[in-house]
Amino acid sequence: MGSLRVRLVFALVGLILTLCIGGRVIGGEEGMTYLPLIVNAPTPTSTPTRTATSTPTPTPMPTLLGKIAFTSNRDGNREVYVMNADGTNVRNVTNDPSPDGMPTWSPDGTRIAFWSQRGAGPHLWDIFVVGADGSNCAWLTEGDSPSWAPDGTRIAFTSFNTWTWVSRLGWAPGWDGNWNIFVIGADGSGRTNLTNDMGYASDATWSPDATMIAYAYEDGGNRDIWVMSASGTDRIRLTTNTGKDASPAWSPDGAKIAFESWLSGTSYIHLMNPDGSHQTLLTQGESPTWSPDGAWVAFSRLGNIRVIGRHGTSEIQLTQDGGWEPSWH
Repeated sequence: MGSLRVRLVFALVGLILTLCIGGRVIGGEEGMTYLPLIVNAPTPTSTPTRTATSTPTPTPMPTLLGKIAFTSNRDGNREVYVMNADGTNVRNVTNDPSPDGMPTWSPDGTRIAFWSQRGAGPHLWDIFVVGADGSNCAWLTEGDSPSWAPDGTRIAFTSFNTWTWVSRLGWAPGWDGNWNIFVIGADGSGRTNLTNDMGYASDATWSPDATMIAYAYEDGGNRDIWVMSASGTDRIRLTTNTGKDASPAWSPDGAKIAFESWLSGTSYIHLMNPDGSHQTLLTQGESPTWSPDGAWVAFSRLGNIRVIGRHGTSEIQLTQDGGWEPSWH
């Protein structure tokens, strides 16, 4: 009886141990066999493979192409120069003892109209036209700030409001304190006053389709940017800023007008829509002009020519020896 109890105790202990270690018992008391209890373990979840995120490649800016005419006194006299749009191959195209400046390209790139004080008449402001290589320089009319129309047939410019008779020269400009926007044929014919206002109108620039002219106008108060039809009608003020606004330049696609705005003695270049909306700061500088593809704006800052992308990126200084009043073709 005692040995039976001992065997029962051992059997009970074995059963308990088997259950504790995860097995199960089969068979009788004499030949107990312990089989492991198989539990279906979950299939391990694979670790996700990380995919590298590529950094977007910046869109490269278009190459600087074409020619830029500009004003400089790098040789001791104020002259008109031409250089490649990347700043190379600079050459003097006016080369005259009198001051020259304010160049503007003809649409075909063969000629440049500019302001000069070389004195073809009884006045100090004259517009001449010269070949892009410096040849065949000829007087066109009295005035300054010329701007060639996209069709090549006309030039807009700033001039006196009135003309008086001078027996030696015929009709010559008389000073009445007012400046207006005029147009004249590229051949010197058909001089016409478009604004005919009491005030100061200047800096005319043509829209790409030649139907509109943007300009700066001051009537004794603030100086703002205006637009009008090419015939001088339908005038609309675009800016009403506290600073003086000037030098408008229409983009080649007609979508934007760049202009300079002066505030506390410093000029900043802004862009706006042709109706004056969405005025945004581009950079510090003055005298903006667009590249032919509309991707760049050339301007002057601290006496040198620079370019910047139309979205405010990739600014580059082109000249080191002085330059301002750029015109791009």
